[in-house]
Amino acid sequence: MMGALFTTILFQGLPWKALALSLVLPGAGELSLGYPKAARPFLGLEGASWTAFFTLNRYTQSLRQEYVIFAYQYANANFHRQDEDYWKAVEFYPSRDAYIEALWIEARSYFPSDYERQFDYVRSHDPGGSWAWDQQDHWYRFQELRQRYRALEDWTTVTLGVLVGNRIASVINVFLLSRTQGRVGVAFHRGLNSLTAQLRFTW
Repeated sequence: MMGALFTTILFQGLPWKALALSLVLPGAGELSLGYPKAARPFLGLEGASWTAFFTLNRYTQSLRQEYVIFAYQYANANFHRQDEDYWKAVEFYPSRDAYIEALWIEARSYFPSDYERQFDYVRSHDPGGSWAWDQQDHWYRFQELRQRYRALEDWTTVTLGVLVGNRIASVINVFLLSRTQGRVGVAFHRGLNSLTAQLRFTW
Protein backbone atom coordinates (compact mmCIF):
# COMPACT_ATOMS: atom_id res chain seq x y z
CA MET A 1 0.00 0.00 0.00
CA MET A 2 2.71 2.46 1.03
CA GLY A 3 4.87 1.38 -1.92
CA ALA A 4 2.07 2.04 -4.39
CA LEU A 5 1.39 5.43 -2.80
CA PHE A 6 5.09 6.38 -2.97
CA THR A 7 5.26 5.33 -6.62
CA THR A 8 2.18 7.39 -7.44
CA ILE A 9 3.60 10.49 -5.74
CA LEU A 10 7.02 10.01 -7.36
CA PHE A 11 5.77 9.65 -10.94
CA GLN A 12 2.67 11.83 -10.79
CA GLY A 13 2.90 14.83 -13.07
CA LEU A 14 6.35 14.02 -14.44
CA PRO A 15 7.32 15.95 -17.59
CA TRP A 16 7.65 12.86 -19.76
CA LYS A 17 8.25 14.86 -22.92
CA ALA A 18 11.15 16.75 -21.31
CA LEU A 19 12.61 13.54 -19.95
CA ALA A 20 12.42 11.92 -23.38
CA LEU A 21 14.03 14.97 -24.97
CA SER A 22 16.92 14.74 -22.50
CA LEU A 23 17.51 11.14 -23.50
CA VAL A 24 17.69 12.14 -27.16
CA LEU A 25 19.63 15.38 -26.69
CA PRO A 26 20.87 16.34 -23.21
CA GLY A 27 19.82 19.91 -22.49
CA ALA A 28 16.72 19.77 -24.70
CA GLY A 29 14.58 18.74 -21.74
CA GLU A 30 15.82 21.72 -19.71
CA LEU A 31 15.03 24.03 -22.62
CA SER A 32 11.50 22.65 -22.91
CA LEU A 33 10.94 23.42 -19.22
CA GLY A 34 12.20 26.99 -19.67
CA TYR A 35 15.65 26.69 -18.09
CA PRO A 36 18.13 27.72 -20.83
CA LYS A 37 21.00 28.32 -18.37
CA ALA A 38 20.61 24.80 -17.00
CA ALA A 39 20.62 23.43 -20.55
CA ARG A 40 23.89 25.02 -21.68
CA PRO A 41 26.36 22.71 -19.86
CA PHE A 42 24.59 19.60 -21.18
CA LEU A 43 24.42 20.91 -24.74
CA GLY A 44 28.06 22.00 -24.61
CA LEU A 45 29.24 18.67 -23.26
CA GLU A 46 27.18 16.82 -25.87
CA GLY A 47 28.73 18.78 -28.72
CA ALA A 48 32.25 18.38 -27.37
CA SER A 49 31.76 14.65 -26.77
CA TRP A 50 30.49 13.94 -30.30
CA THR A 51 33.32 15.99 -31.77
CA ALA A 52 35.84 14.02 -29.70
CA PHE A 53 34.20 10.71 -30.62
CA PHE A 54 34.28 11.26 -34.38
CA THR A 55 37.80 12.70 -34.25
CA LEU A 56 39.14 9.79 -32.20
CA ASN A 57 37.29 7.25 -34.33
CA ARG A 58 38.79 8.73 -37.50
CA TYR A 59 42.31 8.61 -36.07
CA THR A 60 41.74 5.08 -34.78
CA GLN A 61 40.73 3.81 -38.22
CA SER A 62 43.64 5.65 -39.82
CA LEU A 63 46.10 4.14 -37.36
CA ARG A 64 44.69 0.66 -37.94
CA GLN A 65 45.21 1.05 -41.66
CA GLU A 66 48.75 2.24 -40.97
CA TYR A 67 49.74 -0.77 -38.85
CA VAL A 68 48.09 -3.22 -41.27
CA ILE A 69 50.04 -1.82 -44.23
CA PHE A 70 53.21 -1.73 -42.12
CA ALA A 71 52.84 -5.41 -41.20
CA TYR A 72 52.19 -6.30 -44.82
CA GLN A 73 55.35 -4.49 -45.94
CA TYR A 74 57.75 -5.81 -43.29
CA ALA A 75 56.24 -9.10 -42.13
CA ASN A 76 54.26 -10.22 -45.19
CA ALA A 77 51.15 -10.27 -43.01
CA ASN A 78 47.71 -10.71 -44.51
CA PHE A 79 46.25 -7.20 -44.76
CA HIS A 80 42.78 -8.62 -45.46
CA ARG A 81 42.49 -10.07 -41.97
CA GLN A 82 39.99 -8.31 -39.69
CA ASP A 83 40.12 -10.54 -36.60
CA GLU A 84 41.93 -9.26 -33.54
CA ASP A 85 43.38 -12.69 -32.65
CA TYR A 86 45.51 -12.65 -35.79
CA TRP A 87 46.88 -9.17 -35.15
CA LYS A 88 47.63 -9.96 -31.51
CA ALA A 89 49.70 -12.91 -32.65
CA VAL A 90 51.51 -10.73 -35.22
CA GLU A 91 52.17 -8.21 -32.45
CA PHE A 92 53.56 -10.56 -29.82
CA TYR A 93 55.38 -13.20 -31.88
CA PRO A 94 58.10 -12.65 -34.50
CA SER A 95 56.64 -15.27 -36.86
CA ARG A 96 53.85 -17.77 -37.22
CA ASP A 97 56.30 -20.62 -36.58
CA ALA A 98 57.30 -19.02 -33.26
CA TYR A 99 53.65 -18.62 -32.33
CA ILE A 100 52.79 -22.23 -33.15
CA GLU A 101 55.79 -23.43 -31.14
CA ALA A 102 54.59 -21.36 -28.17
CA LEU A 103 51.15 -22.96 -28.52
CA TRP A 104 52.69 -26.45 -28.44
CA ILE A 105 54.63 -25.57 -25.30
CA GLU A 106 51.42 -24.40 -23.64
CA ALA A 107 49.53 -27.47 -24.85
CA ARG A 108 52.18 -29.84 -23.50
CA SER A 109 52.09 -28.06 -20.11
CA TYR A 110 48.28 -28.32 -19.94
CA PHE A 111 47.98 -31.89 -21.27
CA PRO A 112 51.40 -33.53 -20.72
CA SER A 113 50.38 -37.06 -21.73
CA ASP A 114 47.53 -36.49 -24.14
CA TYR A 115 48.68 -35.72 -27.68
CA GLU A 116 45.16 -35.46 -29.10
CA ARG A 117 44.20 -32.77 -26.60
CA GLN A 118 47.48 -31.00 -27.29
CA PHE A 119 46.72 -31.04 -31.00
CA ASP A 120 43.16 -29.78 -30.42
CA TYR A 121 44.50 -26.97 -28.23
CA VAL A 122 46.96 -25.81 -30.89
CA ARG A 123 44.38 -26.07 -33.65
CA SER A 124 41.74 -24.13 -31.70
CA HIS A 125 44.16 -21.29 -30.89
CA ASP A 126 45.81 -21.08 -34.28
CA PRO A 127 44.53 -17.92 -36.05
CA GLY A 128 45.82 -19.15 -39.40
CA GLY A 129 47.59 -16.97 -41.90
CA SER A 130 51.31 -16.28 -41.90
CA TRP A 131 53.83 -13.59 -41.01
CA ALA A 132 57.53 -13.26 -40.28
CA TRP A 133 59.14 -9.98 -39.25
CA ASP A 134 62.21 -9.14 -41.32
CA GLN A 135 63.82 -6.98 -38.61
CA GLN A 136 63.40 -6.66 -34.88
CA ASP A 137 63.14 -2.86 -35.18
CA HIS A 138 60.17 -3.20 -37.51
CA TRP A 139 58.53 -5.62 -35.11
CA TYR A 140 58.98 -3.15 -32.23
CA ARG A 141 57.62 -0.33 -34.39
CA PHE A 142 54.52 -2.40 -35.12
CA GLN A 143 54.03 -2.99 -31.39
CA GLU A 144 54.19 0.77 -30.80
CA LEU A 145 51.55 1.35 -33.47
CA ARG A 146 49.30 -1.26 -31.89
CA GLN A 147 49.72 0.28 -28.44
CA ARG A 148 48.72 3.67 -29.80
CA TYR A 149 45.77 2.06 -31.56
CA ARG A 150 44.49 0.47 -28.33
CA ALA A 151 44.91 3.74 -26.45
CA LEU A 152 42.80 5.56 -29.04
CA GLU A 153 40.19 2.81 -28.85
CA ASP A 154 40.04 3.22 -25.07
CA TRP A 155 39.56 6.98 -25.36
CA THR A 156 36.82 6.43 -27.95
CA THR A 157 35.06 4.17 -25.45
CA VAL A 158 35.44 6.85 -22.77
CA THR A 159 33.69 9.41 -24.99
CA LEU A 160 30.79 6.99 -25.45
CA GLY A 161 30.58 6.66 -21.67
CA VAL A 162 30.49 10.45 -21.36
CA LEU A 163 27.64 10.61 -23.88
CA VAL A 164 25.65 8.07 -21.88
CA GLY A 165 26.45 9.80 -18.58
CA ASN A 166 25.41 13.17 -19.99
CA ARG A 167 21.99 11.78 -20.83
CA ILE A 168 21.54 10.24 -17.40
CA ALA A 169 22.58 13.51 -15.70
CA SER A 170 20.23 15.53 -17.91
CA VAL A 171 17.29 13.24 -17.12
CA ILE A 172 18.03 13.57 -13.39
CA ASN A 173 18.32 17.33 -13.80
CA VAL A 174 14.96 17.57 -15.58
CA PHE A 175 13.38 15.50 -12.83
CA LEU A 176 14.82 17.76 -10.12
CA LEU A 177 13.89 20.96 -11.94
CA SER A 178 10.31 19.79 -12.44
CA ARG A 179 9.97 18.84 -8.78
CA THR A 180 11.59 21.92 -7.23
CA GLN A 181 10.67 24.69 -9.70
CA GLY A 182 14.31 25.22 -10.54
CA ARG A 183 15.61 25.51 -6.98
CA VAL A 184 17.54 22.24 -7.26
CA GLY A 185 19.51 21.13 -10.29
CA VAL A 186 22.73 19.60 -11.56
CA ALA A 187 25.76 21.87 -11.94
CA PHE A 188 28.94 21.01 -13.85
CA HIS A 189 32.40 22.04 -12.70
CA ARG A 190 35.32 21.72 -15.07
CA GLY A 191 38.81 21.41 -13.65
CA LEU A 192 42.15 21.28 -15.38
CA ASN A 193 41.87 17.57 -16.18
CA SER A 194 38.43 16.62 -14.92
CA LEU A 195 34.71 17.28 -15.20
CA THR A 196 32.44 16.78 -12.20
CA ALA A 197 28.71 17.14 -11.68
CA GLN A 198 27.05 18.02 -8.38
CA LEU A 199 23.68 19.11 -7.06
CA ARG A 200 23.06 22.87 -7.04
CA PHE A 201 20.63 24.43 -4.54
CA THR A 202 19.18 27.94 -4.93
CA TRP A 203 16.53 29.22 -2.54
